[in-house]
Amino acid sequence: MPEWVTHRFMAPVYALLISFGAALVLGAVMAPGDAPAEVTVRLVAKQANEKGRYDDVPAAELRGSAVHVSRGGEDAELAVGEQGAVTLSRAAGPVTVCVALPQGWTGPRTARGEASGTPCWSIPAGSREVSIQVVKGV
Repeated sequence: MPEWVTHRFMAPVYALLISFGAALVLGAVMAPGDAPAEVTVRLVAKQANEKGRYDDVPAAELRGSAVHVSRGGEDAELAVGEQGAVTLSRAAGPVTVCVALPQGWTGPRTARGEASGTPCWSIPAGSREVSIQVVKGV
């Protein structure tokens, strides 16, 4: 065996390598599940200003708006809660969320739901939090 392998200054290097290997093994064993326990969909309320840009507005008007959730043949009816958020249970696949917005609100760049004027969004599988922009007065 070469002398450098047993040299006293190599002990910290060996300790570092062993610690790194242990961290890799523990990280692989204790990794969280693929899907989160809950998915939070947050409606970000905006309003057009005179310069053609969007300003943040409180989401209080959106509270209580009906939310229709479709996922893999299962449907659920929820409502927008405080601060414009909706919390969904775990989903293994993609989820479609449709929100019945109050009069004067729109969801730009969205698909239309079954109900007239109801915007829908597709939420990717494995998402933990998704922000969706809705606009007042456009």
